[in-house]
Amino acid sequence: MSEEEVEKWTREVRNKEIQMSPSCSSFEVLDPHDPVISRLATQLFKRTNDYLQGEMSAGQDHYNLLEEINRLTITKYADLKNLAVNLNKTLMEYNEMCKYCSHNMSIQFKLLTNIRESCRGIIKLLKQYYVKS
Repeated sequence: MSEEEVEKWTREVRNKEIQMSPSCSSFEVLDPHDPVISRLATQLFKRTNDYLQGEMSAGQDHYNLLEEINRLTITKYADLKNLAVNLNKTLMEYNEMCKYCSHNMSIQFKLLTNIRESCRGIIKLLKQYYVKS
């Protein structure tokens, strides 16, 4: 490319930039703005607002869900605690009953052993009596 062509090309580019939007470098309120850029900027801000509102709403929904899960978890743990306390109480009662039954059964076994020994003694005496007679 020759220097003349480069110069011509840069002039055309500068002219196009100036014609496209004279307000590109200025954001003054009273300056006229390109209506296309204004419309696109308005759409961009509306869509960005919609997106951010959706993100905030989703975050709030997640927070509400976590609060509900926490409430349910607290209730469930309270129920499980009550169940554990009741089970512990019942097991203690059964242990006491087993101790009582075990003690009574050992007494009964001792009585049975004494009766068996007495029966053996009686049988022995009877054998001796019948052998003598």
